[in-house]
Amino acid sequence: MSCICEYFVHSKDPDLSSSTTTDSKLSVNQLANKKETSSCGSDASATDFASAKAEIWLLKKSLRENHISIENLENLIKLMMERQNVMLTEIYHLKRLNYELREECRLQRDYHSMERNALLRELHDIRELLSSRSKMLEETILKNAELINAVQDANEKIYMMGMKYLKMKNSNCQQLAVQEYSKYSDECEESSEEEEKGTSDSESMD
Repeated sequence: MSCICEYFVHSKDPDLSSSTTTDSKLSVNQLANKKETSSCGSDASATDFASAKAEIWLLKKSLRENHISIENLENLIKLMMERQNVMLTEIYHLKRLNYELREECRLQRDYHSMERNALLRELHDIRELLSSRSKMLEETILKNAELINAVQDANEKIYMMGMKYLKMKNSNCQQLAVQEYSKYSDECEESSEEEEKGTSDSESMD
C-alpha cells in the first residue's frame, strides 16, 4: 500500500515533467483498456489495478533515474578522459624535461669533475711549492744564523784588535812622551851649562 500511496502522492506533484505524465497517462489508458476488455473473464480487483499502476510508475522512475545516472557517469568518464589526456601530456612534458635536466646535470657533473681535478692538481703543485719554499726558508734561516754568529765573532775580533791597538797606541804615546821629556831635559841642561859657561867667561875677562 505504501507504493500505491507514493504513486498517488507523486502523481499529484506539479514538479514532474510533462513527458512523464503523458507516458504514465498512456500506459494507464492502455492498461485500463486491457483491463476493460479482460474484465469479463477476470476477477482482478481495484487494488491490484492500482498496485500495477504503482509498480509501472516506480519502474519508470527507476528507469529515468538510471538514465540520468548513466548520463552523469558518461560525463564523468569524459571529464576523466580529458583530465587523463591533460595528465598524459604533462607527464610527457615532464619526462622530456627530466631527460633534458639529466643531460644538463651530466654535463655539469663532467665539467665540475674536470674543474675539481684541475684544482686538485693546482693544489698539489702549490703544496709542493710551499714545501720547497719552506725548505729554502729554513736553509736561509740557518745561513742567516751562521752569518750572524760569524758577524758577532768578527765584531768581537775587531773589538779585541781595537783594544790592542789602543793599548799599543797608549804605550807608544807614553814612550814618545818620555823620550820628548828626556830630550827636553837634556836641552835644558845643555842651555844651563852654556849659560854657566858664558857667565864664567865674562867673569874671566873682567
